[in-house]
Parts: sequence; C-alpha cells; structure tokens
Amino acid sequence: MTKVGGADSDRYVDSAMSVVWDLPEVKNLSRWFYKQQPDTSHHFALDVPDGPHKDFNYYWVRVGEDTPDHFGTYENFCVSSKDFTVYHYNESGDSVITIDQWRKSGKDKWYKKK
Repeated sequence: MTKVGGADSDRYVDSAMSVVWDLPEVKNLSRWFYKQQPDTSHHFALDVPDGPHKDFNYYWVRVGEDTPDHFGTYENFCVSSKDFTVYHYNESGDSVITIDQWRKSGKDKWYKKK
C-alpha cells in the first residue's frame, strides 16, 4: 500500500481504500483473482498512488495484482476527499464517472459473480 501525504493522512488513505474494498465488484474481483492465480507470490491488492491536491480532489485507488516486481492494475477508482464517495476513474481518458454509470456501462461484467 502506498501512503499519501505522511503519517497524518494515513487514516484517510485507509478510509479511501476501505470504501473501495466494500464495493461488491471489488470483492468479486478478489475472489476471481484467487481462483485464477496459482502463484502465491502474487496478491490481490489496493494501492493509493495519489491523494488530494490543488488540481485533484480525490484519492486515486488502484485495484490489482501485486507481484514481487510490479503492480498490475485491473481497475481504478477515485474517492472524494470531501465525503468519501467512490467513483470509477478512467486513467487513459482522465475521466471520472459515478459507480452507477460504470455499472450500467457493463465494464464491470467480466468479473461479476456468476
């Protein structure tokens, strides 16, 4: 886990990660990951590479695979620093949409619980 902004912000980073972890899609992705992953050196993880600053009022939470040599991102989320609302973050398009919009788009379907 990456800490953003020093020791005083640890509880906010942990809270941002917690609200993302509480998404059913993230829990389903974790279950899917461990069913597919025989390598015990790879772990399902949440990472916070960036926190709120002047031009970005969110905690950026990446969900993915933590390996000994890199972090492979499966999904990106943004958590509002004001009210801890979770949004889906499209890194390549640099856009933020609501979780409901993301769900309606079908982008989460590949790891929904069957």
